[in-house]
This record gives sequence, structure tokens and C-alpha cells, in this order.
Amino acid sequence: LKRRSTVLFLLAVLFILTVLLRVFQLQVVKSAQIQKLALRQQEVCLKLEAKRGVIYDRNMKILAFNLPAESFFAVPESVTNKGLVANRFSALSEKSDQEIKGSLCQDGKRFVWLKRKCEKEEAEKVKSWRLKGVYVQEETKRSYPYSPLAGDLIGFTDIDNKGSAGVEYQYNQFLSGKDGKGI
Repeated sequence: LKRRSTVLFLLAVLFILTVLLRVFQLQVVKSAQIQKLALRQQEVCLKLEAKRGVIYDRNMKILAFNLPAESFFAVPESVTNKGLVANRFSALSEKSDQEIKGSLCQDGKRFVWLKRKCEKEEAEKVKSWRLKGVYVQEETKRSYPYSPLAGDLIGFTDIDNKGSAGVEYQYNQFLSGKDGKGI
């Protein structure tokens, strides 16, 4: 009986030492690595778009300027009803609901654009849906008040406000500014 008690006691001590060693390893030795992993799982880093410069003519009339717009994105692991999100946003865009749902269900995907640069009324409609895992980001879109006049000369920008033709393209480095980051 005494021998069994001693063996049982030693096994209990060995178990407790093993648990304490593992706790020490996680809390002290690997703490920095585990903290980085936890932050990576909880944060999504977004690019904050720099405001694009205004283009004037020689009489200081505005030829191109920025308007506020709202864009919607999803964090797939936070979306509870992917089918509903896909269905609602397919009605607003050229993408089918299968295509949107497929991008929301891809493994390892942490960020999915759903609709970029919405008009105010459309953005209010999307906000009223209150979909879990869908978020809004303020952006700007380019406006050309004299659009058909000198359109080839002024040019245009793409969805990310990068110059694609004309003055917008030629002076892109001066007009684009420097983007930032947000969490």
C-alpha cells in the first residue's frame, strides 16, 4: 500500500511538473510568437487611400476633383450568413451570387471587396441591411464636371484612383499622394 501511494504520488508530481513546464513554455518562451499570432487573427490591416489632387485649368476652373464615396467589404470569418450577403450584393454589382459566395468561402481569405464607391442612396440601403461581417470604408471617387469636353486630354482614373490616361496618367505621381494604413 505504501509502495502504491509512493508511485501514485510520483506520477501526480510528474504530471504537475509536465503541466507547469508547458505553461512556462507558452507563457515565457513562446509568448512573443503567440501574441503575434493572436494579433494577426484579430486585426485586418486596410490601406487608407490618399486624397487625389484637384486638376484646374489656367483660369482656376476645376476640371477634376474628388467626391466622397463609401465602399463595402467583408471579413469572411465574421460573416454569419454568406448566402444572404452574396444574394444582396449580387443585385448591386455585375457579379453573380455564386461568385461572391465563392470568394467569401475561400480558405485563408481575410478580406473581400463587395461593392466599391457606392452612391449615397445605395450606401444607405446597404447600411440598413445590418449584415454581420460586412463593413464600410470611406473612399473618394473622381468627378469630371466638364466630362465630354477635353475628356481625352484630362483622362480618367481606375477604381483605385490611379491615373489611366491623359493628364491623370501623366501627373499621377503628383496627384496621387501617399497612402496610409489603418487597423
